[in-house]
Amino acid sequence: MTDFNILGNSGCDLKICHNNGVATVIKSTNDVYYLERLKFQHDKQKVFSKNNTLREVTTPEIINEVCEKTRYSFEMEFVNSLDFLSFIERADINDVYKAIDMIVEYIDINIKLSCMQTIGKDVIFNKYLNVKNIILKNGILGFADIFADFENRVKKLDNSINIPIGSCHGDLTLSNILINKKKIVLIDFLDSFIESPLIDIVKLRQDTKHAWIFNMVDFNVDYIKSIIALEKIDNYIVNHFEKYNFYEYYAIFQQLNLLRIVPYAKQPSIIAFLNNELEKNIDYS
Repeated sequence: MTDFNILGNSGCDLKICHNNGVATVIKSTNDVYYLERLKFQHDKQKVFSKNNTLREVTTPEIINEVCEKTRYSFEMEFVNSLDFLSFIERADINDVYKAIDMIVEYIDINIKLSCMQTIGKDVIFNKYLNVKNIILKNGILGFADIFADFENRVKKLDNSINIPIGSCHGDLTLSNILINKKKIVLIDFLDSFIESPLIDIVKLRQDTKHAWIFNMVDFNVDYIKSIIALEKIDNYIVNHFEKYNFYEYYAIFQQLNLLRIVPYAKQPSIIAFLNNELEKNIDYS
């Protein structure tokens, strides 16, 4: 057996193993605070694989899991795929739209299977306060106007809002969407403070509108071509999902989503990027 390690995010490590010509991926953590979360990711991926009815949307098959007191890991098949940015560079725009259609269909199905439920706006505000306190505790400055804007948006909300609660990927960024033989391969499912397909729309537009994905790649890309393609994709996504009444809450959820990335940002340039994207959407009315 030959293998090599990849440093993962959020306390996880990835190891690609080769055994008798068969490649697998082992995702693991020794972080006791992350054991349950990684276990939840495993379960979420397995449930999707079991219940998935879409022929063109798939996920790597899980082969094995190991639960220990101070370590958790699961092994899955290695799928030889193309990352989404590379796909955008190489593909015809019509093929890009076909791929987005598959992703949109995946979200639409989850919306249909969800139940519209009422949640108190305090759920959103309490999550925001937690994120704000971490940002301030970490000594990250320059977000005062953004905090004020978010708090003002919350005040304008009804005490309760209706959104779909149900299955979602949880981290449906373009980084977690691979292309394999014209199929979509979803990886790195994640838990969310609210399990809702709205979160998947937010995560998707984190890349298509805010171009966060360029902070995640370490290879050269055709930036101009990619930005033009992402803008077209984003317009397509908005035109599709704005028909849903709950889409009116997209803006505040996206604002919270971008804020929650700030404490994890290590480089001043990334913090400045997030600050700039959040300031673009401040409501000065």
